[in-house]
Amino acid sequence: AVEEISGRVAVLSGLSGHIYYHWLFDVLPRFEILRKGLSTAIGEQLSLRQSFEFVDYFVVNSLSKPFQKETLATLGVPLEKVIESDHTPHIRAEELLVPSYAGHLDWVPPSSMDFLREKLHNNKGSEPPLAKGLSNKRIYVSRSSAKYRHIFNEDAVLNLLSQYGFVSVALETLSVAQQATLFSQAEAIVGAHGSGLANLVFCSPGTTVVEMFSPNYLRTDYWMISQYLQLHHYYLVGESFPFHPLRQLMYPSGLTEDFSVDINALRSLLKKLNLAS
Repeated sequence: AVEEISGRVAVLSGLSGHIYYHWLFDVLPRFEILRKGLSTAIGEQLSLRQSFEFVDYFVVNSLSKPFQKETLATLGVPLEKVIESDHTPHIRAEELLVPSYAGHLDWVPPSSMDFLREKLHNNKGSEPPLAKGLSNKRIYVSRSSAKYRHIFNEDAVLNLLSQYGFVSVALETLSVAQQATLFSQAEAIVGAHGSGLANLVFCSPGTTVVEMFSPNYLRTDYWMISQYLQLHHYYLVGESFPFHPLRQLMYPSGLTEDFSVDINALRSLLKKLNLAS
């Protein structure tokens, strides 16, 4: 059924908006595009929060994840004016505002990175404190709690990384503000390709990044972010099941494929990067 809504409604939902990466880069930058569009229409340069006064409702994917509520609140979006498209997929409004996406699918434009850094990370020294043990400058982003794309021999990876001063972090236990602080202070970050590395957008220039991939799912998203922010990005391709029929049965899509890491290859890369502790 179609739900009738009076007033002006801005539609900002995006594909896979329940996933941290897509929420950050596909959904949130549309608020800035909305601001620019309203400023042009009204003939007045509006701040982000001022622009929200001209909208009665905002449609986003969901408010079910803590990072969704936190980031919207940080931007100043009144949560009482939010409609979740996951629950209300069909609406008809007096006026619909549908801002464009900031970039093409899986292409992160510089404007989106600038927006996220400015709005979600306070660079004025008032960052939220990190829990004891999380202020380490070298972090390993674990996917042990993720639904897919795990590293089979993660214990061996952690054993090696600990020798180089790395600590394992479960980012889903931190707020977005804490994740931004953690990444901004890091000197080296290692992790499998996944949404946790979206926080590279908060890194400082010169940070070393080692991204590990399944051999059947290589992406350039974080390389692009690293190039713009002057991070030193390196990658390591892992190993999958050699038995193709079994792999096809377990992982119909390369996106979900678990993989193992060649420990000797990882050790050689760490040495090459002068990360000896």
